[in-house]
Amino acid sequence: MLEDRRWVVFVVGLFSAGAYAADISSQLDEIVVTAQKRQQNLQDVGISVASYEGSKVRDAQIGTGPDLLVKIPNVDVFSTFGAGSSANIVIRGVGLNDFGDGHEAPVTTYVDEAYTVAVPATGMSIYDLQRVEVLRGPQGTIFGSNSIGGLVNYITAKPTEADEGYFTATRASFSKFKVEGALSGPVAGGVTGRVSFLSTHSEGYETNLNKDLPRGGAEGTDSLRLQLADNLQSGWNLRAKVEGSRTDSANLYYKQTPIVENSTTGLWTANPSGTDGAGYNEIKAGAGSLTTAYTNYPQKYTDTGTVAQFSAENTFGSVNFKSLTNFMHFVKNDIQDCDASPNDICSASFPYQAQTLSQELRLSTEHGPLRWSAGVYLLKHDAESQPNAVFNIPVSGPAAVDPTTGLYNGAVLPIALAADWAEITKSGAVFGQVDYDFSPIVAASLGARVTRDTKDFTDYDNAALRSCPGFVLPNSCFLPPVGTGIPHPYSGRYAGTLIDAKAEVDVKPVKDLLLYLSVSRGTKAGGFNNGFYSGGLPTSQIPYDAEALYDYEGGVKSTLADGRVRLNADVFRYDYRNFQAYGWTGFGGVVVNRPAKEYGAEGELDVKIAQPLTARVSAGYLHTRIFDITNSTPTGTYTSDREMANSPHLSVSGGLDYTTALPNGYQLRAGWDFNYVGARYNTLFNDPASVLPSYSKHNLYAAVDLNAHWTFEVFVKNVGDEQNLVKNFLFTALDYVQRVYAEPRVIGVSVNYKL
Repeated sequence: MLEDRRWVVFVVGLFSAGAYAADISSQLDEIVVTAQKRQQNLQDVGISVASYEGSKVRDAQIGTGPDLLVKIPNVDVFSTFGAGSSANIVIRGVGLNDFGDGHEAPVTTYVDEAYTVAVPATGMSIYDLQRVEVLRGPQGTIFGSNSIGGLVNYITAKPTEADEGYFTATRASFSKFKVEGALSGPVAGGVTGRVSFLSTHSEGYETNLNKDLPRGGAEGTDSLRLQLADNLQSGWNLRAKVEGSRTDSANLYYKQTPIVENSTTGLWTANPSGTDGAGYNEIKAGAGSLTTAYTNYPQKYTDTGTVAQFSAENTFGSVNFKSLTNFMHFVKNDIQDCDASPNDICSASFPYQAQTLSQELRLSTEHGPLRWSAGVYLLKHDAESQPNAVFNIPVSGPAAVDPTTGLYNGAVLPIALAADWAEITKSGAVFGQVDYDFSPIVAASLGARVTRDTKDFTDYDNAALRSCPGFVLPNSCFLPPVGTGIPHPYSGRYAGTLIDAKAEVDVKPVKDLLLYLSVSRGTKAGGFNNGFYSGGLPTSQIPYDAEALYDYEGGVKSTLADGRVRLNADVFRYDYRNFQAYGWTGFGGVVVNRPAKEYGAEGELDVKIAQPLTARVSAGYLHTRIFDITNSTPTGTYTSDREMANSPHLSVSGGLDYTTALPNGYQLRAGWDFNYVGARYNTLFNDPASVLPSYSKHNLYAAVDLNAHWTFEVFVKNVGDEQNLVKNFLFTALDYVQRVYAEPRVIGVSVNYKL
């Protein structure tokens, strides 16, 4: 909390200094966004938006979505298994706190206006981008249901009529080698095209004391994108995109710390000097370093993804028509040593495959003070998964350790965690929004979307639902011939009508000042718990209900000092109905619906301090509460209100960008950026052992443009070598917490050639 206060003082000081220093320089560049699916100046949009240009992303050596998103206040994100794996995105406390692959995220990801339903595909590498936009708050009216917490919109660079292109090669710590590039221009007969590619490989930064296993955290991603566009004389603008990617990487190995339970509250606290249920302590075993692991199984992550997209756009009179068709096929598998030790206690795999087909038809027009848009949206998403884990429960206790090897040498009770589920989701929606300028000062917006969702879910075999004749437990046994398990399939159907709506009033009392007030209703569909259940879970707890969020928001967007200062701020209050809260107990987890509330604020300041120097700082504050959360204790249950997971009270980011001419026609571009994230819980129950401590990181780069074609860059990411915790996942049945730490300091060089 003291560190939070220091950062508050720092932010207030920067805001004040920025406003004072801005009277000696030129104007800031205008920021164009498509937050309402049309191009607008950021300062004219009554939405809390963070936007990053693609060139800035490349300069800062940002390679994945999570790398970028952690720099945005009131946004928390982590890839639970390392670079390239599933990205759990949390905006204003709203996010997916579950490693199960079947749940839809309440913060949605869009690429070129297409919804990425498969959560495992959202940790993608990003390359050849035009822009990235992060929209905070419910966005269901324009973008669709499930965007209840906000969304991330990746906009790729498009084909150009003039020849252009670039090629970048990067070499960095841990034998990382990355190449990225694009070539764009005319193809033939009015057709333009763009080819983009990315290849990133590294040897990883986490060593394993088991010399037979490779390093953890090794990257291995290759991607290729092809786009064609044609502007026909008939007025039709056509664009086709095909993209393929492949990842073959070594996940980060888990670290672990023993935990102990509070007998009154049932909450768990870290006990670094103790042992887990098998008598293991990684510090005593020599694996105490944050970049050292000790396991008996490897970590492995693979995926392949294919995307095909086609859009057609034309204007008939004053009405614009757009059709967008998108198809994605995605397959992945995670292989894990989940006990994070050399003991054979837990191993797991998480295969998953999905395909999504969506179609949107949209009309829009602008006529004097009136603007409107309307459309229909259809989606079909098929997914299936067969997660599997084996737990050898150390029933002899932590004292049964071989003094020679230090490994557990007692009796075990093998139990199975397994599922074999499939789900078909069908969604259809109609939507519309009307904007009207009552005068040059006052404008209003009103929009709504009605969505009909159905989900057909089947769990053909879940170990927690098996009957187990002759086994010591009534469930969680293995199938024949290993065990006596008898499958009991479960199937269910969800059908619901979701209504998203928004009303907004904008006031522009003077030039370059926008005041806005809005009330929004966002929704997220109900569904089915999938993956691992705790043994004996009643089937009535497999489905969960839809959730609804009411957002009351107000903000200001101002451009000051003749365009040299941009100051934006907003406040909000959320009132949740049936918040979908995920909690893990024992060997399984489920989503339950609970009421929740929160409030917070964001502020952003950009200042052109002098012609070569630009400064920026932004901050976010959150206060969250989920009501009536119940966990088990040794003697019963404990119920209390909890904070939302991954919701720091304070987050801050900022930086400086400097550009100046050098002798011989050279140009220097340099930048420094930082971000601070306050402490937050990583679990629903707010166990002390799940706290992710606060951290701050700094990054530097310097680039010299030798001429119009060649650029040489050096960079340091994570200057202070801050290896913050990004995951604390409690395995209470085995007395340890699984931990994942962020990447250490990275130093590198990059060479770029531009056509």
